Amino acid sequence: MLGMKTLGWSLLLTGFALLFPNAAQSSCPSGNSLFDMALPSNIDFGTWESSGTIATETTFCVASADTRSNNPRPSDSVCPYQISVEDFNGGADFLLYLNGNAAAAADERLLAEISHKDIYQGDIYELLQHNVQETQTHDGMFKGCQGSPDNSYLKVQIDASEFTNVQPGSYSGTFQVNGLGGVGLATADSEVFSVSVTVASNDPNVQISRIDNIVLGSFNGTADMTADEAFCAYTESGGYRLTITAPNQDVSGNFFLAGDNGDLLPFQVEFSQSVTSPAFVTVGSSSIIGLTGSTLLDCGNADNAVFRVSASEQDLRAASSGNYVETITILMEPE
Repeated sequence: MLGMKTLGWSLLLTGFALLFPNAAQSSCPSGNSLFDMALPSNIDFGTWESSGTIATETTFCVASADTRSNNPRPSDSVCPYQISVEDFNGGADFLLYLNGNAAAAADERLLAEISHKDIYQGDIYELLQHNVQETQTHDGMFKGCQGSPDNSYLKVQIDASEFTNVQPGSYSGTFQVNGLGGVGLATADSEVFSVSVTVASNDPNVQISRIDNIVLGSFNGTADMTADEAFCAYTESGGYRLTITAPNQDVSGNFFLAGDNGDLLPFQVEFSQSVTSPAFVTVGSSSIIGLTGSTLLDCGNADNAVFRVSASEQDLRAASSGNYVETITILMEPE
């Protein structure tokens, strides 16, 4: 790679030496000072799903010279430049915040590392400290980089350890690149870019399948009415909990069917985590914890849990005629 660069410079030395500076300038004492940094591209890492350390680059042109001309003369020179990077929102480090909220808690922040290099001077990254000028000095390019590739590279890296115990969600940070260049390193410029990443939830997957509406039917005037509905409870971790709620449930956890006549009819909800040997527990306002599900997505094509709903003969006899319905919400969470 270096050999190819040396060959290219020697061939272009006579006509185009101004476009590709071949040595760091020790000084740039006078002239019509130019220092202009192009806007770095924003970085979006996408979704992090146990992906380890992530890193990428963004490139931009840094022009630093003793002329503002689009057509530099042989007597014109490029000038040195240096940069620093800081948190645009006033933070004390290179941080990405959950939902972009700079007041986020410790488990809602990701610390990034930012490094800088110039590909025409050493091509070696320097790890930057927050809001501290880099130690390397680079020669810039003429105005607009004169059609040459971008000379300035920023590398952003987030170590895998940063993703331990952070909340899932969308993280973003905005950073300002500050530079000095031109004649006497006396001209300033700044640009802003953003970094974002989405952290996927680490919670194990859960799923309820093969569950249908429960119909008790028509009351014939005698006996309790009961109906069962079996289903598949899948959990990646093996353990889960259930929370069952309904619009007409009271504060004590009791369930009621709502009649089209405006009356409420009490009914009971029970649950068993076995279909073949059911041991029903009454469902109320509290979650049912410590349950064991199947680690097969289809539960081996065999249902492994069952709900039972029932209405007592006494309550049915006391109810007015009509149709009674209720919507039950089942929340399944991993344990």
